[in-house]
Amino acid sequence: MLIDLAITLPFFILFALIENAYYIIFKKKTIKEILSFNLLFDFISYFIISVITLGIIHIVFPHTSHVNLLPINFFNYILAKVINLETLYKKVVKKENKEYKSSRFALLGIFIISFILEVSYFNFQGFNQHYKKETISLTSEKIKLSNGAKLTDEGLIYIPSDGTITIDTTDITLKNIYFTFNNVSLNVETYFKTSSQEFSFLTNPKTDLYNYMDIGRVGETQSLQIRFNIKNDHEDKYFKNPDLYLKSITLNAQMPFAFNTIRQVCIISLLSLIVFLPTISKKFGQSLKNNDSSYKKLEYGLLCIFGITLLAYLISVLFIFKDKFLVQYSSIDIQNSNIYFQQFDAVMKNRLSLDLPVDDRLIALPNPYDTNSRNGIPYYWDHAFYNGKYYCYYGIAPVILFMLPVYYISGGYIPSIASIQQMGMIISLFGLLLAEIEAVKAFTKKNNLKFTAFLLLCSISLSLTFYITSYKTGYYVEGIYHIPYAYGIANMFLTFFFVLKAYNSKTNSRITYLTLSAVTIVLLVLSRPNLIVTFIFLAPLYLKMLFENKAWKKNIIKFIPCFAIVIVGAIGVMLFNKARFNSFFEFGQSYQLTVTDQTNLPFSSKALISAIFHFYLQLPAFCNSTNGMPFFDASYCYISMETHPYTSYTIGLFFAPIFLVCFAIPLCFRKEEDNYIKSSIILLPIASLIISTITASYAGICVRYNLDIFPIMAFSTFITISKLFDKYSDNKKVIEPLFKVIIFVLIISTIICFDYIFVRFDGLTGEDVNGLLFHYTSFWGHYNTSPYSNSFIIPLVSLILVAITSNILTEKKVINNIQ
Repeated sequence: MLIDLAITLPFFILFALIENAYYIIFKKKTIKEILSFNLLFDFISYFIISVITLGIIHIVFPHTSHVNLLPINFFNYILAKVINLETLYKKVVKKENKEYKSSRFALLGIFIISFILEVSYFNFQGFNQHYKKETISLTSEKIKLSNGAKLTDEGLIYIPSDGTITIDTTDITLKNIYFTFNNVSLNVETYFKTSSQEFSFLTNPKTDLYNYMDIGRVGETQSLQIRFNIKNDHEDKYFKNPDLYLKSITLNAQMPFAFNTIRQVCIISLLSLIVFLPTISKKFGQSLKNNDSSYKKLEYGLLCIFGITLLAYLISVLFIFKDKFLVQYSSIDIQNSNIYFQQFDAVMKNRLSLDLPVDDRLIALPNPYDTNSRNGIPYYWDHAFYNGKYYCYYGIAPVILFMLPVYYISGGYIPSIASIQQMGMIISLFGLLLAEIEAVKAFTKKNNLKFTAFLLLCSISLSLTFYITSYKTGYYVEGIYHIPYAYGIANMFLTFFFVLKAYNSKTNSRITYLTLSAVTIVLLVLSRPNLIVTFIFLAPLYLKMLFENKAWKKNIIKFIPCFAIVIVGAIGVMLFNKARFNSFFEFGQSYQLTVTDQTNLPFSSKALISAIFHFYLQLPAFCNSTNGMPFFDASYCYISMETHPYTSYTIGLFFAPIFLVCFAIPLCFRKEEDNYIKSSIILLPIASLIISTITASYAGICVRYNLDIFPIMAFSTFITISKLFDKYSDNKKVIEPLFKVIIFVLIISTIICFDYIFVRFDGLTGEDVNGLLFHYTSFWGHYNTSPYSNSFIIPLVSLILVAITSNILTEKKVINNIQ
């Protein structure tokens, strides 16, 4: 515990520096004002809270590691700010007339409840001290090795894939099992088998927490067989998995305490919503102000964070974690690598087609796109095949934007599939946020800056931005399918940002933003062509800028560079398509070797019905996950209106109910609103419907395809909510209950979409590089617990939601007050 207390000091300094930097930059405070007794009181309060919380944890969970306790420092710092010891001291001891609001006591109670839940309910698997703990010697006669597992001279057990260990468990009741391995990161499925049952858990040997596994369902058994299936599914096939060695086995070891920051934030937010919603909703209507320079500061702040994040990531890729993020181009076996490496190779060799061998039997087929005729003939799956050559039908933009620059900067290395995805995800994330800020400035007159910032945070989850980075468990690499989405969405939001920025600019800078928007439009087509449909959202804005002040002849000069770039880009794209597939408008989709013959797929009106059902209305399945998240899973449903043979698992958009607010778009316009703005906002969700229909017709149904829809609808939802609050900003009868309903539905939807990120169809696995959010899979409960333990979250969440709902229903209905 003394080490954990010592660690609190640098964390306090870090948090204090961040907080005070904010006050210096944005609140114009001086260093003298900051370096006051308040800082000392904050530290005393923080230290006392740390002693109490760490003391409780160490008493209840004596074997907790220092790493698992690091996140609690943030919790303790915020709690210290809530208590505000200096004000309390002056009021109680000095008898000064200082205001100490009762809301602080309510917040203190919320923090205490949240902490109690964290050390009890969410970590209940650690309460197993009454079970007999036994560490089994690896050389013991109780252990039998098979399937290649063998004891080494160092006293470790070498475990190949499917290596099996059988343990004699006579006379011991089993609660859990804990493994320690050598420090390697692998995707391992650990299977347990007794005479009566078999089950498995996902394991990442490098992370101790995931190697505690609840096997309480076994109870008493004579023997326990354990098989370790090492999945050889790295995104770059020529990489060899490191060897796995087992260092120790402990039965009934106490599970360590795991403090989940995201879970704490959510619980505190939900409980605070119950307590403070009436007060917040009343003040919300009064705090709606005209849009001012605050949004400009918010945008500049985001741009700075974007730049720092981008720079930090590039430094990590090129220098710090070069061995994880980069692959030496000259070492790649192109014929056995992924399609993006093959496309990069083709560019380096000045080829239009991929440098891959083609089986003569495939060339001889009258119709190589017929799946039955290809039986018994080797071919490259999901590659475009035309006139006896293989092509990449995925967009070439990632190769141009990221792979080629990295290759020349690094001296012959290219980014891995995971790294390509992550770069696209970073740009998509900040592109979304920046575009939303410009949308508020463009489409509203009054809004609440703090609530806008809250909406921005929620939109990250609603847009499924983190779902862009994926790694599928199985033979074929899921990441290659997400790269076109990553760069398509990134360029789509950057286009939105530049066009809206141009729209909001009344100076000569408009020509610059219009020119930049033209560049991103071309890159969007070179990434994910179907997203060009979203141009119908931008078209009215272009027209309004062109005809502004009835001076189109003068205004058109600002459009000339934009038009020139788009025209040159379009000609370039069409010539590229013509050279490869003998068609100006064919990107290769029709000639891919996949589950069906793409050359004969007709567009049918039934596709609209299929798209609406699957992508908007389909309910999820309940997931009894042994690995925490997801709580809800993708479901499978086949209807008679299917137009494509590939119908897989998915979840409908409207299961996150905040998206239904888009049906209120007609209610969010003021009478004086011009038709350009109305058309633009109305056309955005229509664009998502058109894209989903095209997808259902030519690609089918799949969880991944929601990345075409959720980002667009998240952006549309953001605009609609902002417009509603703008329109009814002066109507207290509407604004207060409207705020309650929106905030309630928004939080529920944000949690649902956050859960969606972990749907295992394309789910994030235990790889260090790929599983960016893997450490939050224990959000609903302890990782690798029994399949039913996490279901106990339902009563807790239900209780909170019922309380919020009853709070809302005490107010007058919004609909009765809307004029």
